[in-house]
Amino acid sequence: MRLLHSLRGRCLMLMRICGYQGDALFFGVRFPVRLAPSPTIIRHLDAQRYERAETLLVRQFLPPGATVLELGGSLGIVSSVILGGRPLRLVTYEAVPAFAVIGRQVVAHNFPSADYVCINEAVGPVDVPEVTFHWSPDQSLAGSAGTASSEGLGLIRVPAVDLASAVARHGIAPGAWLVADIEGMEFELLLNQSGAFAPFAGVIMECHDGEYAGRHRDQREVETMLASVGFRLLRRIGPVICMAR
Repeated sequence: MRLLHSLRGRCLMLMRICGYQGDALFFGVRFPVRLAPSPTIIRHLDAQRYERAETLLVRQFLPPGATVLELGGSLGIVSSVILGGRPLRLVTYEAVPAFAVIGRQVVAHNFPSADYVCINEAVGPVDVPEVTFHWSPDQSLAGSAGTASSEGLGLIRVPAVDLASAVARHGIAPGAWLVADIEGMEFELLLNQSGAFAPFAGVIMECHDGEYAGRHRDQREVETMLASVGFRLLRRIGPVICMAR
């Protein structure tokens, strides 16, 4: 299967060099080339590599009819994969303003009548009204939370809300699912906001190794912290895990 995807990606790359401008097709989701913030996105989509692990877990485990809270909606591609599974509704948070704009357009292109909303805010620490992100369409497929300078990346600031406030704002009821790819902020949520996970029956989360609260954190710690609030591991694909109660 990987060989087939590699061959397909190479064929599409040659076609695009020759001027092909058709939608990129990724697990049934159509992404208009004109919306891509950089050529890298199209290459990843054509090769079926873009957020592949997250996509596979969403397709395998996310139950139809669930309310879904997605943190880190990025370009709306995984959002569209989620909507393809027929959830009751999808609430998405995306901190990078340019991505939020594109994500809404991609969802409208694929699921124009879906019960979907995308909020251009970050989900972050409690009582922190604003978060700083490093971002560049040429060097990053997502925002990277933090305050230190990062060579080649622009600095943007966006409003922020904690997880419990997001849950309350949208009336997220018990039985909902959480899909999260938030570039290391998962450690903040699990260390300091674990009570806000109470409404969720399942979590699909990409884990980012790194420094947080004074020491190195990794995927194993994410799994342990989720297990401590009642989740069990269903499947792990690389850095992405699916856990459910």
